[in-house]
Amino acid sequence: MIGECKSLAALSLDQKEAIRQLGEQTGAYLAFCTLADTFSADDKLFFEGLVVAGQKPILLSRKHLERSYMDTDIYGHEQRWLGRSADLISRLTVKEVLGDEFAKKHGLHL
Repeated sequence: MIGECKSLAALSLDQKEAIRQLGEQTGAYLAFCTLADTFSADDKLFFEGLVVAGQKPILLSRKHLERSYMDTDIYGHEQRWLGRSADLISRLTVKEVLGDEFAKKHGLHL
């Protein structure tokens, strides 16, 4: 898993390209965190491109980062899942950040 955390500033195009290439070359989950309530529209387009290319982003906004331990445990256990925990969190956060229809279209529904 490879992570990128930002405050309220957007990722630069160079950062996005470097992360995309690293994920493509390694097959790693790409975790993105922001202290903002939501990701920017540009970030969401970038994440959509990652999913379309077969990469697995984990998208954590302020509400994910500020959850209590118990709330985080419940978030991951609301779904029946037999795969990797990282894959579950990727699917859940893609669905939440990019929308249910997008997740279904790309085979990420639960």
